[in-house]
Amino acid sequence: MKTQIVSCILVGVLGLLWLISFPLPSMAQEISADNIAHPIGEDRWSWTVFIKGPPQVLKNIECVEYTLHPTFPNPVQKICGLGDQKYPFALTATGWGTFQIRIRVFMKDGEYRDLTHYLRF
Repeated sequence: MKTQIVSCILVGVLGLLWLISFPLPSMAQEISADNIAHPIGEDRWSWTVFIKGPPQVLKNIECVEYTLHPTFPNPVQKICGLGDQKYPFALTATGWGTFQIRIRVFMKDGEYRDLTHYLRF
């Protein structure tokens, strides 16, 4: 009887350790970034970077902070509104070169998620 109880406890503990090792994905893990771009002439582009995710995740985002290349005036821009549902939390700018954009997504529950996105033309 004692052996069975010990076995059950051991199986329960091992099961709990397995769950801790492989946590379920949080809503913030379902967030990614993307961009669109259009040529505007003379090797310049108009581009928009935005956040992608399921609607139930997007509705829990408070703000998105984009950190652009340091050559941009005001390279840190914060968008606090879903805006166009096709391009949620979108930031539009113009430029001539691609670079990596640092992104911090602030959730309504106080959590945040850091992302990066390499701008593509």
